Amino acid sequence: MDKRVFKLTGPKSPRRFGAKERPVFAKGPESEAVSALRSSARWQRLREAVLSANPLCAVCGHVATEAHHIELAARREDLFFERANIMSLCEACHEKIHGAMKRGIDVKQLMGVSNVER
Repeated sequence: MDKRVFKLTGPKSPRRFGAKERPVFAKGPESEAVSALRSSARWQRLREAVLSANPLCAVCGHVATEAHHIELAARREDLFFERANIMSLCEACHEKIHGAMKRGIDVKQLMGVSNVER
């Protein structure tokens, strides 16, 4: 089985990723509430604060560009703005984590991160 990653450029026309392109992950339907939270000014401020306080990736130490919810926002909307539920990651580690999650790997256990509680 071919394990290359494809994205759709038109109806049923897969194309391989170039080295500088960001993969488009097939996401489940995100609730309107989570979508609204992601576009809120409050989230943008929190995201910038997280990245400013922790400018390096928590996994590899490269420059962080992503604010990652440890408990996924789609599963735990109540933790969306909890600072303890957000970690700084570089783009590559963020994509690896989401890829591992899609394969059913318990990423929190691998990374040594415990569940976040309010």
